[in-house]
Amino acid sequence: MKKFLIVGLGNVGDEYIGTRHNIGFDILDNLISNFEGDFKDE
Repeated sequence: MKKFLIVGLGNVGDEYIGTRHNIGFDILDNLISNFEGDFKDE
């Protein structure tokens, strides 16, 4: 099985939720919710 490293960047703070500043985090969150597997947030 191949392993991949996927990094989603985003800004900290409630004012950035749902904005373009957190698009990387939002995409990663969506990927995790659609696939089963082991994910680490290290």
